[in-house]
Amino acid sequence: MLKKIEGNMKNKILICILLFTIQTIFALEFNSIIISTNWLEENIDEPELLIYHIGDNYAEEHIPNAHNLQLDRLCDYNRNGLDYEMPEVQDLQQYLSEMGVTQDSKIVLYYENEAYISDAARIYVTLDYAGLSDNVAVLNGGLAKWKNEEKKTTQIVPDNVSGDIEVVLNERIIVDSDWILKMMNESYFYLVDARPMSLYDGTEENTDFVRNGHILYALNIPFYEVQKDEPVYELKDDFDLEQLFINNNIEPGSIIVTYCNTGYWASVIYLAAKAVNYEVYLYDASFQEWNRDESLPVMQPVEYEK
Repeated sequence: MLKKIEGNMKNKILICILLFTIQTIFALEFNSIIISTNWLEENIDEPELLIYHIGDNYAEEHIPNAHNLQLDRLCDYNRNGLDYEMPEVQDLQQYLSEMGVTQDSKIVLYYENEAYISDAARIYVTLDYAGLSDNVAVLNGGLAKWKNEEKKTTQIVPDNVSGDIEVVLNERIIVDSDWILKMMNESYFYLVDARPMSLYDGTEENTDFVRNGHILYALNIPFYEVQKDEPVYELKDDFDLEQLFINNNIEPGSIIVTYCNTGYWASVIYLAAKAVNYEVYLYDASFQEWNRDESLPVMQPVEYEK
């Protein structure tokens, strides 16, 4: 009798191990942090998949099963006089739970059109900060590409099921001015200014700043350089993204810190650098903080004339 019970227990254990192995093998995984429309179409009904629309016209049409995600709920717009700062952990946890996110969720962010690429990238960085980067991807081309391929859209709003997530912050990805100063002279360290050239070189004056120009030693890769020339709603493929950095003398294996005025445009460069496996960080306070502190080095327009 005991041998029979023992045999049954062994069988149950083996079945449990087998089921766990099968679930692990067939668990939904992203093949990149920038995914294709075909990947989403093939996996759109997977139960652990959460799809979020980023843009102002969700009610008009959206990808099936998508919910509307609001950047405003994922930013602190005025902390110590700084815009676009990361939200407090309790606010982040509350909103993600409201939006149905759990520890097992696989999240796809898609932008309505090219005007919302920076929004999607900013939300991606915020979710990375929330410790979810392994479970988040951005849809290349967004809704514009999806529609151009004549894939199905809808006006139906899916039921919203509350999630239950405990946010464990990945605080290391957000760096401050002291960290940058310590790293500034390292040969493998690169600062990337994601603003348009006119703001980078200071020829376009920002009247909110004490000083114009850019952080000393920073390179300029404007955020829109990660987009294709045509169609502009698509991001460049991995090879072209790699070349974008290499052509700016940033070799693979380097450490990148990206910034802009507020950390908003810089999020696009963060996404692109991470997609091609750079070790990348965000200086979230960005030039809105750096320009105010006279002790921090700035390359100003007058210095180009000398």
